[in-house]
Amino acid sequence: MLNKKTIKFYAAAEDIYQVEQPPMPAKLAIPEWFKRIPAEDPAMKWGDPRDAGTVKKCMPFLDSLSAGYMVVTPQDIKIAKNETQGTMAYWGATPPGADVLFDLDQPLHRTKGMPVPHGYNEYVWRMIAYPRIETPSGYSVMVTHPFNRYDLPFLTMTGIIDSDQVHARLALNMWLRDDFEGIIEKGTPVAQIFPFKREDWVHESLPPFSKKRELQDTFKVRSVMNRSYMRQFWQKKSYE
Repeated sequence: MLNKKTIKFYAAAEDIYQVEQPPMPAKLAIPEWFKRIPAEDPAMKWGDPRDAGTVKKCMPFLDSLSAGYMVVTPQDIKIAKNETQGTMAYWGATPPGADVLFDLDQPLHRTKGMPVPHGYNEYVWRMIAYPRIETPSGYSVMVTHPFNRYDLPFLTMTGIIDSDQVHARLALNMWLRDDFEGIIEKGTPVAQIFPFKREDWVHESLPPFSKKRELQDTFKVRSVMNRSYMRQFWQKKSYE
């Protein structure tokens, strides 16, 4: 049995520990739209199955959705626009120790000069999330917008934390979509946590593969018509 590493999520306060959703394995937050996509386009079933396949068959895509751990909203958050106050956020409860669950908490000067993604408001919102994160020695975490979740009405900034050295509260900064008004429902994925080992790397720029190697690799890939990558190359990843 492989020696599994442990990532620890500490609640901010005992009250939160009893009621708030801690980060979960990302595989438990696979979006419903992905589940509904067919593996193959039925109109192309008579041809090469590689041509008929959809993103549902793409293991690298699925690996991204299920990698690491997911932070989700602990309750409904209503976003509404007010003519005098601008965009406002409303939530039903603030558990003890939660500080600010979701608020306009970043003065504009902090991100001055940083490009604002097209279609998003220039103001940066902040969500104070559940965990303090602890990883084994030599491991950090990347905290980022949920991979491939372009359907969400916000865009979470990416940061890397050396979580074996510091265990501060997780503060998520994000832009809200300009056209969004409504409720961000309880349990909505808001950030993906991906642990990784810190290692030193160097890079090499090399000439192309030899013709022989290219032909051999191409033959191996194409020798299996259905789910070639999954059956021949894919390696199982585990986040529990």
